[in-house]
Amino acid sequence: MALRKNNQKDYERFADTTKDVLGNEKNPPTTVTGENTDKVKTDEKGNPFALVMESTESGLVKGDTIRPGSAPMVGGYIMGGDYKISKKGEKNYKID
Repeated sequence: MALRKNNQKDYERFADTTKDVLGNEKNPPTTVTGENTDKVKTDEKGNPFALVMESTESGLVKGDTIRPGSAPMVGGYIMGGDYKISKKGEKNYKID
């Protein structure tokens, strides 16, 4: 018996959050390389973001938005390195 949608949050508190209620893998985390991002800018709400400059093997496409989260920055850019990201919306990702 599958859990109802309104119980999904309760399920996620106690279960493996990488799987849905049926045991299927959720969207696996992807990675972004800091060198593939443009200079960090701020949106109209003052939140920082950078654009992906070239498509990657992990599925990111040129023009996708990356929110730097706690990633280190140097000279207004996300520091080089591989970072795990999670999808926050259509073409919108955040570094975990």
